[in-house]
Amino acid sequence: MLPQKSILMLIVILASFSSSCSLRPDFSRPPLPVAEQHLFINSSDKIKSEQGMNRWWERLEDPLLNKYVNEILANNLSLKQASERVIQANERLNIQRGPLLPALSADGSARRSFTPVNSIATPSSSAANSSQRFYNTSLNAELAVSWQIDLFGRIKQSINAAEAGFIASQYDREAIQQSLIAELLNRRVAIAINEKLLALANDVSRNQENLYALVKRRYDSGTRGTQLADVYLAEENLRSVQSNIPAFERQLAAETYRLDTLLGYPPGRTNSLESAFSILPPPRDVATCLPVELVDRRPDLRASELRLAAADAQISVAMANLYPSMNLGGTIGVSGNQTNNLFSADQLAGALLFNITSRLFDGGALRANIRLQESEARELSASYTEKILNALREVETALKAEQELEIELGLQQQSVEIIRKAEAISESRYRQGIESLRAYLETQQRRYLIEQNWLRLQQEKWSNRISLYLALGGDWLNDDEKISYTDSNTCI
Repeated sequence: MLPQKSILMLIVILASFSSSCSLRPDFSRPPLPVAEQHLFINSSDKIKSEQGMNRWWERLEDPLLNKYVNEILANNLSLKQASERVIQANERLNIQRGPLLPALSADGSARRSFTPVNSIATPSSSAANSSQRFYNTSLNAELAVSWQIDLFGRIKQSINAAEAGFIASQYDREAIQQSLIAELLNRRVAIAINEKLLALANDVSRNQENLYALVKRRYDSGTRGTQLADVYLAEENLRSVQSNIPAFERQLAAETYRLDTLLGYPPGRTNSLESAFSILPPPRDVATCLPVELVDRRPDLRASELRLAAADAQISVAMANLYPSMNLGGTIGVSGNQTNNLFSADQLAGALLFNITSRLFDGGALRANIRLQESEARELSASYTEKILNALREVETALKAEQELEIELGLQQQSVEIIRKAEAISESRYRQGIESLRAYLETQQRRYLIEQNWLRLQQEKWSNRISLYLALGGDWLNDDEKISYTDSNTCI
């Protein structure tokens, strides 16, 4: 039997190793499919710092949008679910931290038992005593303490995994917030575009109605060159434009209802048209060269990396299960058969316990669990790398579209200006009798379609700009530092 001093020394040594020993090295980011790994700034030691997406939507200077953002952060149901998942992840972390401290329990019991005398009576015992009983009272009160020695890092790595999961859940919530705000801005733009499309249809409809009345008067008065076919043609163009109005009304209502549900309200609650929204152009042109580390601000990529770190920690937990578990314990209490002197020093009892438990045979389950955790970590590593590639693709696609849409939008605007002049000339020539009604209506219809395309192209430009905000993890210009990203040697 070991002397007490040796036992105490063993306990101190085990405790000193329990907070630092691990069977695997700390997590490090896997190789990434970019030119240089250091271009991604969020290494594992910085992943917890506040480097989230900036408030890019405030640069649009739209007070109504800012109001909607505050409402969506307070009312959106998907965001509330994400917030509950953060709470759940935090409580899982608290559960894993519990074994770091000793567990203390209290127990008290009272027992009163009796047995008949004749159950232990001898053959010479009197029958008169057969109804007598022996009574026994037992009272116990006990405090017990136990502590698991984390010699092989099982508890530490479980905490690391839970902590990574907790932070990942926060980034998941941030990613949902950004997606919701992007969807909110898309709805804001869509409502403004549909309002303008509706206004354009109403304007063209009024012009067509006036033209139809003019053609009909000319035909009724017998004006030379005006035929019944002209009347039908003018009316058909009028009805065609008028049929667009209910469609735009329907689209406008649908977009408004989508906005309502996005804000957490029943359809028809908000008045999305209470403030004008400047559609063209989006703020600030995009730099031709952007540093690749901007992508690393994205909360979805951070969450993916943290889940990979959690899976790596779970491998260490699985490996630690191969080794013995060690527990220290002790009890102290009182025991007796009377209450009047139960809590006296004479009734004091206690025990110390040092326990080692090791599995000798489990059918290969522990090593199978290690292989399982390693496979899951490799899967998450491949998933993380794939997300990085997709993030780069999304940025490149949005940057290319930004450049091409800028050119296309400029040409389309010139086309609108030109067709408006052509329509004015065509109308003048028709009224002078120089040009046919069909030619004038074709020019007018062409102008109507070109202006529709111009408005939809503006919406596409906004949609692409919003996608770029999300792909880059926010805005690309730091107003505080005034960084010139166009001078960077490392571009996306």
